[in-house]
Amino acid sequence: MNRFLSLVVVVVLLLCSTLAARAETVVVPVGLERKLVETIYLEQVFGGPGQVATVVNENEGCRLLELSEPEIGQEDGMLRLRAKLKVRAGLAVGGECRLPVAWEGTVEGLQKILVDVPDWKLRFKTVDSRFYGRDGKSSKITGSAWNLVKERLHDHLDRPSLDLSANIRAIEETLPLFFSGDDRQAVLNWLSSLRPGLVEIRPEEVSVPLLMEVSVPEQAPELGKSEEPLTAAELSSLTQSLETLDAFLTFQVLQLGSYGLSLEEKMTLLDVLLDARHRLVDFLTVEQPRSSEDAVRRQFVQTWDRVAPFFRRYQSARPGEGVGARLNLLAFLAAGDALAALDRIGPGLGLEISRDGLLRLARLLVDEGIEVDLSYSFDVDPQLRSFFGLATAAEPTGPVWMEEELDWPAGPGEADDDPFPSALLRFLFPVAIASELTPPDPGSLKHWLVERATYDSYLDKVEQLVREEAGKIAGSGPLGAERLDFFTGLMLATAWQESCFRQFVVDKGKLTFLRSWSNTSVGLMQVNERVWRGFYRVDGLRWDPRYNVWAGGEILHTYLVNYGLKKEKSGALAGDDDLARAAYAMYNGGPGQLGNFLARHAKNSYLPSDKLFWNKYKWVREDELHRVRQCLFGG
Repeated sequence: MNRFLSLVVVVVLLLCSTLAARAETVVVPVGLERKLVETIYLEQVFGGPGQVATVVNENEGCRLLELSEPEIGQEDGMLRLRAKLKVRAGLAVGGECRLPVAWEGTVEGLQKILVDVPDWKLRFKTVDSRFYGRDGKSSKITGSAWNLVKERLHDHLDRPSLDLSANIRAIEETLPLFFSGDDRQAVLNWLSSLRPGLVEIRPEEVSVPLLMEVSVPEQAPELGKSEEPLTAAELSSLTQSLETLDAFLTFQVLQLGSYGLSLEEKMTLLDVLLDARHRLVDFLTVEQPRSSEDAVRRQFVQTWDRVAPFFRRYQSARPGEGVGARLNLLAFLAAGDALAALDRIGPGLGLEISRDGLLRLARLLVDEGIEVDLSYSFDVDPQLRSFFGLATAAEPTGPVWMEEELDWPAGPGEADDDPFPSALLRFLFPVAIASELTPPDPGSLKHWLVERATYDSYLDKVEQLVREEAGKIAGSGPLGAERLDFFTGLMLATAWQESCFRQFVVDKGKLTFLRSWSNTSVGLMQVNERVWRGFYRVDGLRWDPRYNVWAGGEILHTYLVNYGLKKEKSGALAGDDDLARAAYAMYNGGPGQLGNFLARHAKNSYLPSDKLFWNKYKWVREDELHRVRQCLFGG
């Protein structure tokens, strides 16, 4: 039911405004998937596609009215049913059928679709019927046979209905959860004035317009936001809202797992998911003005506009789904469309993307009794990995701890980096790690700390590690053995650019994993914990260099295989060098950055990050890994 209740946009705007207003009737189109309506109609008339509908069978076939081989379509804004018709009209006397009149041919019926109120039932009304003989020519049925057809056929064709009342109730219960205070009751009051208009059948949908009496403001309200920074408490609250929204988006993606999506469609969803998570990270790593309070609504609309079309496209696609579940899906789409439309009118409407509201929306997508969990968890989700075609996740091979830092007596020559840019950022990024309670033994990590005296052996060890993991990831994959050296070079250049080959640093007597300036990416490959939430173990990314390298390599491989190689095939990228640069652009910002990189590439105008990576990639290709010393020790 796409675009359902977008009228609510106008309604809520008026409720929140104290300006003068005028009464006006607003017409809002509602779209039911035509295939869904036709399927439901056939199920109720025939018991399903390809079935025979026995309308009348009395006295052992003495009076018989039977429909078969239905075909359904549309004509002049109405439903057109075409089916084989068999009629037999006789008089049962003493166990015999006397004076039987028989007719066989084809019937065509045109049905208008109406919506009754207050029960909100979609009904069908036959307005015309045409009959054709076996030769396909127009024909008439007369006598007792016609009387039987006239009495019983139209009644049977008009019997189907689709109950939308539960759907309407779901919307009425869901939408107010995204408002607070008096606005909730106001929204319900406006929704109660809904009435149906004339229904029309279109090529892709059944249009069911809704009419509503609303008050339209004479002028738009003036809106403004202070540019003062958000307080720590406000930022923490927004963080939690954005995390819940990320959990809701992940939930939607996983629900689409039963829809039989193509690989290309899944990669589009991966782009949506990662792009949203990159925006979340960007929001949390830059000081935000008060106007950023609208960030949650903007994030909801951006993701909704890209995910909702998948649910619309596959309304009838999930196996074993009954009418009730389909209508719940329509309610889900309707409420989401209304919220998105509300946001587009502008800020200041009182709309809040609340946890309660998102939970109510999510429950419309699952069977009754199934719990919906929108918690923001960093645990690995096998279903998420499987949906995107990733193999069973590897497990850390070395010790991992729940601690974020370990006591370390600083010694001469040890690294001295400050991985924490601010106390506020540390507060904003709490991570619950599911880790075995192995007693910390920082001494076991000493050989992963680079020192001038051990630089050569350390460099050899990291290079060997990357080569081993590259071979495991790409050796038998779509890249092929002939491109293993290229992939290994890409991983080495990425690790060089991201971390200067470091997993750990020591600062002020504490040993910890290397963090990005934004405090969100960790380790040798600087895997972003928030962006790749649910795909990898956070404790493994932090404390196990091999696990970190494997995760970064798998991400690069995913980008190459599912995005880069397709662009190479189309001619947008040419050869390994172009592929490497494109893969790193995606590694930095998600699949959505591929288009931006291609535009830069076409103009030969690159970002500083593009250039820095390109230098590392060329040095790896030219066997000049010794240059790593420059970023480690300078000079």
